[in-house]
Formats: sequence, C-alpha cells, structure tokens
Amino acid sequence: MHIYTIGFAAVLLMLSGPGAQIKENIIDAILPRQSDPQGCGYAVAAALINFVKTAICLADIQKGSASPTFSLEKIQIAASLMHSYGKTPPLSLADLEKLLSMEGISSTPFRVPKDESLKLIAGAALPVVVHIGEPYPHFLLGLGGDEEHILFFDPGSGLVALTHEESIALISGYFLIPEKTIAARPLEDYEKAFRKLKQLIWNVYWDCAQN
Repeated sequence: MHIYTIGFAAVLLMLSGPGAQIKENIIDAILPRQSDPQGCGYAVAAALINFVKTAICLADIQKGSASPTFSLEKIQIAASLMHSYGKTPPLSLADLEKLLSMEGISSTPFRVPKDESLKLIAGAALPVVVHIGEPYPHFLLGLGGDEEHILFFDPGSGLVALTHEESIALISGYFLIPEKTIAARPLEDYEKAFRKLKQLIWNVYWDCAQN
C-alpha cells in the first residue's frame, strides 16, 4: 500500500478496526528511513514533520473539520528534505532546528544530564530528536517510554525499544526539543493528539514484536 498524503494516513489511522499490517504500513510511511549513509538527520526531520502533521490532521478530522490541516500535503521523505534544504549530509542540531522551522515547527537544542534525559523523552508530548555519539554520530527520534523501556525510531533500522540502561549508555545528552508553536499554533492545542499518536506507534511496535 502506497501512502502518499498526510490525510490518507490520518483517515486510515482513525478507522475503527484496521489490521495490524495496515497500521504498520502507515507508521513505516510516517517514519521514513534514511536514503544516504549519513542522512539520518534528514530522515529524523522528515519523521518528526510527518508525525506532527499527521497528528494535527487526525485531530481536525475527529473534530469534524471539512478541511483538515495538512490533509493534502505529501508524506515527507529524507530525499525531498535534502533537496529543499540543499545541504549535503551529515547535518548538525542547528541544521535540524532550521529545517524544522521551515515547516513551522519551532524547536530548541538542549544539553540534558543523562540521569534526566529518560524522563525528558518519556514525558514529552512530541517526539524528541536524540543525538548519540558512539560508536559514530547519529540521530534518533525518542518516542516515549515506560518503566522499563524507551522507544526510539532509528532511521537506519526502524523502531527499537531499549532498556533504560541501554538508552543512557547510547545517548550523548544533546537533544532538539519541539516547543512553543506548531504550524503557528500553541503546542498545547494538539498535545492530546500527539500523545495519542505516540501511544499508537508504541502499541503497534509491541504487537509486531510479540508476533
């Protein structure tokens, strides 16, 4: 199944009983893999943009909007962002901040002590861009967590759940955190939708892991 638009993805997600494979296909489209060995930054940016726009579109549909926000926009892929931004990878956190701002997503780079970083990832309404330094520089998307695991999107390999100990050993402590406004609207207007989509991704990951 080819999922080309944000609206199509959102409509499929709101169906009462889509099969697990359909949901998995939607998530694979929303969270695209990197198209270049050093293209993790573009892939993570595309994934965050798709996540934000899909959640907002889904919320608008559920509110009964006749013209849901972003419904006709194409799903972003790493290659298209690379073309529009114009910089050869790898990207820095500053590059990602600029790239996201071009799509209406304000964000701020932070350095967070490792012992506080897991609470940040688990508690944030939106996914958080996570920098890792070893064994080589790389970007992940932190998608939340529970008492035992943190769920990441790795643009090189897909979704992966790591224990708290594994997560702390991996991350560098540098993050890019979306904040304040999303598409010129206060983030809190869509916080419920963001958390709901994060939970759906979490559920689909564990369903697939158990099968």
